[in-house]
Amino acid sequence: MDIEKFSLKIHDLRIQGEIYALSPAPQSFPALILCYGIPARTKEPDDRGYPLLAERFCREGFLFLIFNFRGAGLSGGNFDILGWAEDLDGILDYLMSRRDVDRRFTHPKASSYQFPARNHPINFDAQRSAT
Repeated sequence: MDIEKFSLKIHDLRIQGEIYALSPAPQSFPALILCYGIPARTKEPDDRGYPLLAERFCREGFLFLIFNFRGAGLSGGNFDILGWAEDLDGILDYLMSRRDVDRRFTHPKASSYQFPARNHPINFDAQRSAT
């Protein structure tokens, strides 16, 4: 299993995250995105909650992306729930640009605040093409 740290620039903010994937990647994988903004501070080194979940899904054949919204964890900016929609759009664009992602089976999943800024299903169509 590979764990790849990434940092994306979204509207002058750095959004931090990790991707968990099987290695070597024999094919493209369905992807899950775990969206969370709590805690607003960095997690303790011994807190393995979301990474353990990511590893479990990865072993089942999913590519799993975890990231911190702006103002949370290691991501920059201020805690701003309405700005989280922009963060998620940037994360989705990044994820869809990866060759190891099967775009037919990619689903954002929300926790904590249940992500009120994006409380609807996302339909990937020709508008969101891999680059």
